[in-house]
Amino acid sequence: MTKSMNGLFAAALLVGMTGCYHTTFHTGTTPQGPSPIYDETWHHSVVRGLAEISVPVDLEAACPQGGVAEIVEEETFVNGFVSGALYGLYTPRTIWIRCGAGGVVPAAAPTNAPQ
Repeated sequence: MTKSMNGLFAAALLVGMTGCYHTTFHTGTTPQGPSPIYDETWHHSVVRGLAEISVPVDLEAACPQGGVAEIVEEETFVNGFVSGALYGLYTPRTIWIRCGAGGVVPAAAPTNAPQ
């Protein structure tokens, strides 16, 4: 009974270490369309993301016409599971880049601005 509880605890700890996150960077440029132009399933880094081992993405080459409208970086469940299973020594991320259509999205007024 104790061995099975230890195994269950270890499995729960491993799953608990696989936290997901999602970060989106908006540049203010109007997006070209709903689907990302550049999609890289695994962006590689080591030591919990401290050192990047993937080649950096050339944003000018990925979006030569309208520039970059949006960059999304996330750690999916699978990314987190792999990172947790390898004790954070290898840390994959998933990124998407959406190119701009050439226009700029007008900035919205803050909702709490004095009138």
